[in-house]
Amino acid sequence: IPVISYASTSMVLDNKDEHPLFGRTIPSTAGAARVLAQYLHWNLGVTHASILYAQDSWGVSWRQSFEMAAVEVGMDDVFAEPVPYDAHARESGVEVTAAVKRIRDLGYRYVVCAFYNAHVPVVLRKAVNLKMAGRDTATHWTFVELDHAMF
Repeated sequence: IPVISYASTSMVLDNKDEHPLFGRTIPSTAGAARVLAQYLHWNLGVTHASILYAQDSWGVSWRQSFEMAAVEVGMDDVFAEPVPYDAHARESGVEVTAAVKRIRDLGYRYVVCAFYNAHVPVVLRKAVNLKMAGRDTATHWTFVELDHAMF
């Protein structure tokens, strides 16, 4: 039975040996990650970036896609840091704090975020507390594929 998805972007589904009858109506994460890497590097001159990603197939797909795209466009370094995937992101505050702190301590100023709406307030609170978000900060945050209803 053919399956056509209007929302699945994970690269895992691009494997035609495992999913021979799968199709989609939107691009995979690879296309979006490529455009983002191009913009960061070609337009903003970014050579080092980090990615915070959900520890599930979608988040890992974004991480892999962004890392590959960054190499393709000539970026020097991408640091990847997972955030726990759970239905209650607020409960994973300790892990989120550690992830955001590692990015800060390593000196990354560009953070790509591939996680879910529930993670946003948790991550941003931690970032504000660590002086990585808010007024007069040098860290730039890019969020991918968030639910527009959140805003």
